[in-house]
Amino acid sequence: MLLLRPETETLEFTKSDGSAGTYLAQAAMRHLRLAVRIVKSEEATSWGNMADEKDRLGNKIHDAGMGRENQWARQRDEEILERLRRKYAKAIHCPQCGKNLDARVAIGLGGMACPDHHGAWADRQTMDQLTLRLKNAAAIHHESLGEKVFEELAAVVEELRHKHPAEIDCPDCGSRLAAKAAMSPGAAGLAGMACPNGHGAWIDQEVLADIRKRLDVAAPSGR
Repeated sequence: MLLLRPETETLEFTKSDGSAGTYLAQAAMRHLRLAVRIVKSEEATSWGNMADEKDRLGNKIHDAGMGRENQWARQRDEEILERLRRKYAKAIHCPQCGKNLDARVAIGLGGMACPDHHGAWADRQTMDQLTLRLKNAAAIHHESLGEKVFEELAAVVEELRHKHPAEIDCPDCGSRLAAKAAMSPGAAGLAGMACPNGHGAWIDQEVLADIRKRLDVAAPSGR
């Protein structure tokens, strides 16, 4: 039965069992459910926006950090190059082709390199840094370095002597360089023409490539 209550101006159904329900209550429930869905949707959107903002902030911090690191690396490389240019103001020559060596930086290490990629002269400071980095690389990723514990050092040295039959002088002191195999951790199998007074060594290109490979293998992924 449909009734109109003047005092409330609401429509009311009276059911056969005597219970009554109003359109107002039903409408209120519908609005309430709708409001709950809207609030939940807004909360989800808000959390999503916060997560996006957090990601953007994290990316900005990461990019800023990478920018500072790259700037520091460029500055360090320039300092290495400037040091080598001052130290070797007088031209030194490649023992294989005779061309003037140029100051170069690779993997954070400086050297006087042949423009035709025959090799490079590494002074004592560079050699010390290289020895330390190879040692650290061996400790971090020993199995992947391919280090040969029982390398025939005499064979390595003899091969190097045959490759450089002509005498090579140290650009620092003028002493004759001698073929020498590395024996420090992480450097087994590597060899160069070393100054007897410890001023540095001439390193052939294939040995430089081997060094780079060893350091790259031990580097963290995503570096």
